Amino acid sequence: MRPDRVSLAYRVIPFLDQDATSRYVLMHRESGRLPIASSIYETHLAQKSDSQKTRSGSLYGIASLYSWADERGVDLDAQLLSGEGLAPSQISAFSAWLRVRLGEDGKARLTPESRTTHNQTLHFCRQICVHFITQYATSNSAVAERVMQIELLANSQGREWTRTRIKTRKKRVAPDLTDEELARIEEFLLPENRSRNVGQDIAWRDYLLWRLTIEFGLRLGEVLSLRLQDCPALGRNYISVVRIEERDDGVIDSRGAHAPRPKTLSRDLRFLWKETRFPHLIAQYTTRFRRASVKEHGRQVYRWVLPHPFLIVATNGKPLSISTANDVASAIKAATGINFHWHLARHAFFNRMYLRAKTNQELQDLVYWGGWESEKSLEIYSRRARADRAKGVMRSENENWSWTALQ
Repeated sequence: MRPDRVSLAYRVIPFLDQDATSRYVLMHRESGRLPIASSIYETHLAQKSDSQKTRSGSLYGIASLYSWADERGVDLDAQLLSGEGLAPSQISAFSAWLRVRLGEDGKARLTPESRTTHNQTLHFCRQICVHFITQYATSNSAVAERVMQIELLANSQGREWTRTRIKTRKKRVAPDLTDEELARIEEFLLPENRSRNVGQDIAWRDYLLWRLTIEFGLRLGEVLSLRLQDCPALGRNYISVVRIEERDDGVIDSRGAHAPRPKTLSRDLRFLWKETRFPHLIAQYTTRFRRASVKEHGRQVYRWVLPHPFLIVATNGKPLSISTANDVASAIKAATGINFHWHLARHAFFNRMYLRAKTNQELQDLVYWGGWESEKSLEIYSRRARADRAKGVMRSENENWSWTALQ
C-alpha cells in the first residue's frame, strides 16, 4: 500500500528533456513552487545514469518528505542546501507521520507491503540528506579535519534514518503461479476463446503479451518496448531485448515521459520450449494487425500500416501504454480469480528455470537471460527453490522441458 499520492502537497511531474530522456520535477500542487534542492538532486541522479525507475522512486519518496515539511512549517530546502540534514527529532517525526499515512493507528499495525513502502521512502530520504551534507556542509577547519567532520556528519545522518526503519525479518521469496493457474490464464487468453468478447485485434495482442512474458520471462517494460526488428524472422530464431540508450534509429516514442524503459541489460533470447508458438504467433499478429496486403505493380505485397516500429499496439494504433497493459492484467484477475500481475509471469518463468539449472554455467546463463548484472538477483529464486524442495514440490527437469498447461 502506498500513501495517497493525490493528497500529498507535492506531486511528481514527468517530462522529456532535449535528448528525449525521461526526467522528473517536484511541484507544489497549490502554489506551483519547484523546490530547488529536489531539482538539483534529480539532476544529480540523471548524471549518475540511474534508471528511470530509480529517479521516479526517489522523487516520489522525496515528495512525501517535502509534504511533511510543508505541513510542519519546516523549510526543507534551506536545511538541505545548507548541508545540515535533518535533526534526529525531525527524522523520527517524519517516520511517524509516514506510518500514519500508510495506515497505522493505535490498533492496527502496517502490512508487510506498507512496511516495505515505509522503509523504501526512508531510504530515498536518507540518500538526499546524505548527498547534500557531503556537497554543501561547511567547516572552518583545515582540509583534512573538514573532510573528517563532514564524513562523521553524513554517517550520523545515515544512522538516524536507518534507526527509524521498521525491522522486517521475512526474506523475499519469488512468488509463483501453479500449473493449474497457468492453465486457467492460458485458457482465458486464447484468442479463439476471447475474441468474440473483445475482438480479434485485442485478443491476439493480449495473448501475445502473455506468451512473451511467460515464455521468455520478460518484464512488462521490455515487452512494450519491443520493435518489429527485434522479433524472429527468416534465419533469426530469437528475440532481442534492447535498452533505449542503445537505440540509434531516431524513433521518438509517442508515450513520451511514460514510455517504458527496459531496466535490464540488452540480450538475445532463443526459443526454449518444444511447444512454443513463436515465431508463428508473432507472424500471425503482425500479418493481421500490423501489416496490410496492398497491390503494387500488379501483385499483392505486405506493407506496414502504422508509422512506428513498436510491436504491441493499442486499438488506436499507438504503442500500448503501461496502464492499458495493467488493465489487461486486471481483466485476467477478474476472470480467473488469480491475483495476477505481469511481473508474476516473470517469476513463474525464472522459478522453473532455476530449478532446472544443474551447473554453475547454467546459473551464469540464467543471469544473462534475466538481463541482470549480478548473481545476487537470483537470490529470491534460490529461496523459492529451497522452499519448494523442502515441501516436496518437484517439477520436471528432463531435457525436453514442457509445460503441459501451456500447450
